[in-house]
Amino acid sequence: MSAISPSGPDDPPPYADTGLLEACGLRVTTFFPVPALRRALAAGLADHVPASFASLPMLLRRGFIQADVALLQVSQPDEHGRCSLGPSAALVPALLESGIPIIAEMNRRAI
Repeated sequence: MSAISPSGPDDPPPYADTGLLEACGLRVTTFFPVPALRRALAAGLADHVPASFASLPMLLRRGFIQADVALLQVSQPDEHGRCSLGPSAALVPALLESGIPIIAEMNRRAI
């Protein structure tokens, strides 16, 4: 199973745990070589695809990027229960058009 991670939090996310990746047969693709994924990248359990954030929707739509799931960070819900997708908002239409399920991770530090 492969997962797209456009960005990573400062604290290591569960999908950066090499033991978990190995045990579950998972592979992570990231577009930014964040420190949290350093061990997974070195162990060959993650791939770094050097692509500008602006190019990701086009790469998704043209099928150059394929994944089983996309992991995105969102802000805490506002008073109406809505979360901000921040910079990931531009990716959501392309992910939906590509049929890639989205898993949102709340980042308490996001605005």
